[in-house]
Amino acid sequence: MKELCFDISTWQGGINYNEIRNKVNYCILRAGFSTTKDNQLDNHYNNLQGLNLGAYWYTYAKNTDEARKEARKFLEVIGDMKFTLPLYLDIEDPSLNGLSRSTLNDIVNAFGEIIENGGYYFGVYTNLNWYRNKLSGNELNKKYDWWIACWGDNPPSPSYGINYGVWQFTSGYNVAGTRVDANYVYKDYPTIIKNAGLNHLDPEPTPTPTPTPERLKVGDIVKIIGTGNGSSMGNSITAYGIGYIRQIVDIWEGRPYPYQVGKDSVTTGFYKEEALQKM
Repeated sequence: MKELCFDISTWQGGINYNEIRNKVNYCILRAGFSTTKDNQLDNHYNNLQGLNLGAYWYTYAKNTDEARKEARKFLEVIGDMKFTLPLYLDIEDPSLNGLSRSTLNDIVNAFGEIIENGGYYFGVYTNLNWYRNKLSGNELNKKYDWWIACWGDNPPSPSYGINYGVWQFTSGYNVAGTRVDANYVYKDYPTIIKNAGLNHLDPEPTPTPTPTPERLKVGDIVKIIGTGNGSSMGNSITAYGIGYIRQIVDIWEGRPYPYQVGKDSVTTGFYKEEALQKM
């Protein structure tokens, strides 16, 4: 599969939501950064219901304690929101350039542990340079899904060995005059996530089976609510008795009027099932 997907944040306040709906079925929302909620999250989320939505958190964490704090804030901010796409850590800020590769790896792992322990499908977003040169991308990629930024006409080369589900190919896609980041989604995340029981999604409702009506049987007490016949074959005079309470004394399978009813050994007549109401 290959589905167009936008990612939006506070910078897209006032965007034309109808135009988003006309173009995509997938959208990833910035939930926040550092320990601050994105001020457009609720607006974007509420106006894009019906699309497959994901969320990301832009990190400024410089150690694992700060990473865990940000991850907990991420979960607090999204609350009961429902996402059919992953929750991502966005790690790329220039303020983190001075951190060692091992520290950056530890930040990713600490953040991811909180998100996964919260019952969510976790992924990592970064650009190709960070994946290859700042982080141990290939090692982390064995554990986490990836959303990779590599702007241009061509996706990351297979030689890089990245197993990614989302490729961000531009930051300049025009949506009714608003500039947005655009991506392609390659994995069926809604199905993957639902099948894995993640993201606290409501299970598909189980259809309520239609109960099979209990068949009438010999000995049942019934009320006659329709006309019958003097013969099980239906070739004699119509039997009387509407409103009477009687008992089924015999069943003539395969005949037009199979239910023979009577009282005190006196036959009232023969009836179809719909003419009898079990008491």
